Amino acid sequence: MDQQIPLTYVVGSSHSGSTLLALLADEHPQIASVGETAVKPRIRREGRTANQLCSCGATLAECVFWQQIFADVSSRGVPFDVRHWSTEYRIETAGCTHF
Repeated sequence: MDQQIPLTYVVGSSHSGSTLLALLADEHPQIASVGETAVKPRIRREGRTANQLCSCGATLAECVFWQQIFADVSSRGVPFDVRHWSTEYRIETAGCTHF
């Protein structure tokens, strides 16, 4: 039987306190805060997502933590890996970015 793990997704604008909240939450031994997980669109377009570093120092393509997350999410039918990586809430259209 799969164990359900509670997930909280915190979204905040610049200078809203979301980074402080993540740092404080990460102090709890049963909480894993992954911080800001968006990879800039330019980096994704250039195919460099896999080379971005995790806070553990490994690349996203080699990080054991992210490999487990990628496998778990993908097994549920949602393509999620270093090629399919985005948590941004921006909509990009020709020559314009909407927030």
